[in-house]
Amino acid sequence: MEPRKTRDEVKRAKWLTWLAEIRNDLTGIVTARAIWDDLHKIVDDNPNLQVSSYFWEFLKDGYVAHTIMGIRRQIKIGDGSVSLLGILSSISKDPKVLSRDWFVSEYAGTGVEDDADSVFDKFGAGLLYVDPIPIQADIAAIKSLSLKCEALADKTIAHRDAKQPQDLPTFEELHNCIALLDKTYCKYHLLLEFIDWDTLMLDHSHDWRAIFRVPWIAP
Repeated sequence: MEPRKTRDEVKRAKWLTWLAEIRNDLTGIVTARAIWDDLHKIVDDNPNLQVSSYFWEFLKDGYVAHTIMGIRRQIKIGDGSVSLLGILSSISKDPKVLSRDWFVSEYAGTGVEDDADSVFDKFGAGLLYVDPIPIQADIAAIKSLSLKCEALADKTIAHRDAKQPQDLPTFEELHNCIALLDKTYCKYHLLLEFIDWDTLMLDHSHDWRAIFRVPWIAP
């Protein structure tokens, strides 16, 4: 019979489950953003593609809806939602679950045990557990940057309000929001999974451009 898990162990296990779901969801919009940028380069490099077409509008509308709703899922807190801001909020309210002793113990046998304390200092310099104040600052930064995206998602894409938002996000603001979510996720991935990533865009082997190297309409 396995020993009963402590409250902290149960909480960490829940956060790890959330983290995997958040990673899968966020990877989708980070990848979509990379494909969007690459597609623009394809069009810029080929004057034959630079023509007016409903297809471009279709792609743009689909890309915006996909990424905006993806952002909306990650900034929703409460109501049982699994989201990046949800997990950050939960950690900030219960920071002692992620203690220095626990973090250092997870490095045992990895060959980099001596680095554990300095890595943990990124989340609680000199503290015995993670510092909730920087976590709350990360939450505030994401909320601030995603306001326009949230309004567009709630009032136009998810359903259409009689009063539509007037201050729509630009593509630059949309992409900045995706970049911040990506960066923030990777920061806390290190805390919970002990792996340091720069971005969720990890798979560079898949050649998504291959479909454009053949005619789409057969002769």
